[in-house]
Amino acid sequence: MRALDAKCEAATAQLNHKEKRNEDRRSSSSSKDHRSRVTKVGEDGVSSSGVTSPRYDVGQEASRQQEVKSLKEQLDVLKAQNESLRLEIENLQIQSKNIGDFVTNADLKAEKIIIEELKKARPYYSIISEEDGSENNKDKNNTWIIDPIDGTRSFVIGNPTWSNLVALNYKGKPVLGLANFPKLKKYYLNVSDKKSFVYENGKKRILSVAKKINFSNAKVAGAFHGWLSIQKQKKIPKVLKLMQFPCFDALSYTHLSEGKLDIVIQCSNKIWDIHPIIPILRSAGAIITTWNNKEAELAGNILVSNNIKNHKRMLKLLKPVSN
Repeated sequence: MRALDAKCEAATAQLNHKEKRNEDRRSSSSSKDHRSRVTKVGEDGVSSSGVTSPRYDVGQEASRQQEVKSLKEQLDVLKAQNESLRLEIENLQIQSKNIGDFVTNADLKAEKIIIEELKKARPYYSIISEEDGSENNKDKNNTWIIDPIDGTRSFVIGNPTWSNLVALNYKGKPVLGLANFPKLKKYYLNVSDKKSFVYENGKKRILSVAKKINFSNAKVAGAFHGWLSIQKQKKIPKVLKLMQFPCFDALSYTHLSEGKLDIVIQCSNKIWDIHPIIPILRSAGAIITTWNNKEAELAGNILVSNNIKNHKRMLKLLKPVSN
């Protein structure tokens, strides 16, 4: 677990350093330059403007569409491997990282498949992956962020809620996200910073959060994954009372993007857990930050809401444990 945390911290630090350099460049450039909006952090919660996904530079929208095509092509390869991944459960060899935190042969196999296919399409892009496949390649602006099997525990026990997660980061910010659920036979993909879809049974539906649901009627799902102590949980009794719906890793985030949930609270997300989800959620209209109201790209404890009012209210309830 220490090695995993160290790798994640190093990757996060790298992204933060890139973002600082990019911010310095933006501050010295002309006002005509394309800039992405950022969260205004304050004690009363996030700004009404929220956060939008960063855009490619001028003239690179066609490139974004090529990345969408690459991700869709990669899905075909993953689907062809679903049966072999399922059989991995029956003859499972587990290498223990720590109690409750496993790496399976299927994790490593799925990672290998994903990276091989992405490198065929974009050989110079850099890669950050949960397991062993990270590469610092020639193209430093574009980086694939990969979680080959998100929800390993679910995978191990045969729960169908596990997924393959892939993000494309541009200059340290996630601009494209894919969440593929092989056992559920559906996947989620944003095609721009304004539009995302769920693809299921040969059809696609546009994703949109249930913005009009107020706090008293909100469906709240949460999971602490063993990271929030009982003593800290006692400081947020109102939050615990509101958590009436089950939370299933990335699936709960995607359920919010469909309007099935309204608030999702999770602990200790790594960058590969949350970066693929960020562009899907934001393009569906969701508000997403850390519990202490910083950019979700930093990972860690994550809060997602269907609208800004609900988000501010939940941030206040989480404040006793946000630091």
